[in-house]
Amino acid sequence: MGRKRGENYVDNARLRELIIEYNDMNPGDDGKWLDRYEKKMTKAGKYAAVRPWIALRRQKYAVPRKYTPEFQKVSEELVCAINKIVLHRMRCFLIPEEEKEDLEQECLLNVLTYINRYREDLETSAFAYVTQLINNAIKLYMGRDNDSRWCRIPWNEISDTCMDAMYGHDWREE
Repeated sequence: MGRKRGENYVDNARLRELIIEYNDMNPGDDGKWLDRYEKKMTKAGKYAAVRPWIALRRQKYAVPRKYTPEFQKVSEELVCAINKIVLHRMRCFLIPEEEKEDLEQECLLNVLTYINRYREDLETSAFAYVTQLINNAIKLYMGRDNDSRWCRIPWNEISDTCMDAMYGHDWREE
């Protein structure tokens, strides 16, 4: 079925522009991650495919970056676009209500952490890249959440025991 034209969502072309501008201006990204990424791609046998992109990124990181008002504007627009995608993707998963805010933040942080690995030298979909980062963050978060459910005991079941242990006696007798 798909979305109707004119709906207020995220335009792929604009998202791509924002990601490229953000990556080019980000003063907090110095490219130190490239060495580890290069080793990982070499080990995986994919270095030949990413070599031109790594060279492009190293060239861009050679120029020192400073915080500018343009970067602030681009980052605000990018975060708003990413947040729209996050909220729409979260609707596709069964997420406990008490976890939604934390998961939204986790997704946003995951995208902002790995956005600098977007290959601007290829004509790839920025929307698909961001969506995949969000899906990965949701699955990882929910997997960790589900793994920890076995050890969660409601506070009302353990509060008396905890209070006794904390105060060293039966606190209800006072």
